[in-house]
Amino acid sequence: MKLKQKASILIATLICIVTVSCFSSKEVTLIKRGEIPLMIGSPTKAYLKDASLILFSSGFTFKNDTISGFGKRYWLDRSDERMIMRVIPIDSVAAMAYYEWNSSPGTQFGSFLLGLFGGVMTSVSIKCLTCPKCCFGSCPTIYTYENNKYNLEAELFSYSISKYFQESDLDMLSHKIPKDGKYKIRVSNEALETHYINKLSLIAVNHSASTQIFPLNNGGFVSTSKLQQPAKAFNSIGENILPLVRNSDEHWYRSTKNMVRKLNEGVYSDWVEVLLKVPEETSSIKLVLRLKNTLLSTILFYDVVLASQGLRALEWTEKINTDQRYAAQFNALFKSYSGIRVMTEINGTWTEQTVIGDIGPIAWKYTAVEIPVDGMTNGEVRVRLQFFPDNFMIDYVAFETNDSSSESFSVKAYQPKEIYDDAGLLRNDVLDLVADDDERFLVTSPGESYHFIYDIPPESDYETTVFLQSKGYYTEWIRGEWLNNKETGYRFNLFDVDKAIIQLGKSWLENRDIIEKEFFKARIPLKGGI
Repeated sequence: MKLKQKASILIATLICIVTVSCFSSKEVTLIKRGEIPLMIGSPTKAYLKDASLILFSSGFTFKNDTISGFGKRYWLDRSDERMIMRVIPIDSVAAMAYYEWNSSPGTQFGSFLLGLFGGVMTSVSIKCLTCPKCCFGSCPTIYTYENNKYNLEAELFSYSISKYFQESDLDMLSHKIPKDGKYKIRVSNEALETHYINKLSLIAVNHSASTQIFPLNNGGFVSTSKLQQPAKAFNSIGENILPLVRNSDEHWYRSTKNMVRKLNEGVYSDWVEVLLKVPEETSSIKLVLRLKNTLLSTILFYDVVLASQGLRALEWTEKINTDQRYAAQFNALFKSYSGIRVMTEINGTWTEQTVIGDIGPIAWKYTAVEIPVDGMTNGEVRVRLQFFPDNFMIDYVAFETNDSSSESFSVKAYQPKEIYDDAGLLRNDVLDLVADDDERFLVTSPGESYHFIYDIPPESDYETTVFLQSKGYYTEWIRGEWLNNKETGYRFNLFDVDKAIIQLGKSWLENRDIIEKEFFKARIPLKGGI
């Protein structure tokens, strides 16, 4: 049952029956809206601005701008592990996070954001407090080590926001194998999130120097040797965009704001359509793309889903990690409006061939798809890349017929030889956590990172392309500003898709410029720097 928004005075009626002598009397008390206690039953970590942490293992109550519940409190240099009633004003909370109550004490405790919310406030923490949408986030970030510095390479499982959403991710790394064979990567948590890394392995693909290897969107690899440009490329309103997508450079295609405004009229899609000239006997083609998401999906998650719910976002996070049916419903909804639908034209009808999932807004990614075209071509193939407006930036589109590169390649997976934490301590205990796809996870908190060192013998007779294969998920922290979120007239409802889409378009148009300006500046500083 929905409450009317205008019913701000009379919200609940409390009937107390008091028996006095032989007579009974009924007293009716009117409770104002702001006085109704909100019960949150999810295990919660409350990070306070004085750099302390409270663990509410059974949730808490919110009333009159005050949070109260039984919990333990920790500081950087001491702790009070008595399970007693803790009462704190909502304004003292920097962030809150759902956690699994049966996790280890170390995982529960986590980090203290390197003191970001206590003592001297950094510009990053201030930005995250005053503009929660601008906080950097969405996945673990991967750096390779070269020329005495770490270089951003990839982001892992960017939209796996529940343990039920875990999918294998395959990212190509540009860094080549050093002469000594010691390949180093840094796995970092630079966001207000808890990361659960299930599996992490390095894959070396040996191939001829005359070929290139790309990851397929559904797993595996494909070899190319004669990539070609499309003959034509245009968008959904007929504009020529070939100059934007024919080279891998800093010029890319993205939808216009006017396309987003059309969402007020209903669901709308943009697309990139390419014309490919191929031999008539071609049976299949390989399509290679370089792309990444805009921050639209981030706004969907931050603003439309989480911020609109305020404190109840904690219960939502718990539900999506404990209620498999609800998680499946949300995932189905998300996938129906995310990703790129790869379509081909057959006798004037567009047919979906495959889907490329969202990959994240932080790092550019190469991906490839194989498309059957047997019987579809008389010398040309039309391919349409269809997506939610302004959800993708597409930098490069190229293709090759499957018959043009039959060269073989070999694939070998490597597990790390050594793992060090950000304090420089050898952490062989982590090796087992990331070796297999199981129920064990390497759990990281904001500001933490691990150094993985692999031993990969260089191949003198072959070119080697390195990939990182991963699997895991993450949970978002609830920003303090979201907790004070005033009634806006919208609260996320999984079963009201149309309203969520309209709200997304509105929020994206309002926030796009500021979030794109500030998002990448708001990384949580890592211990020891980058």
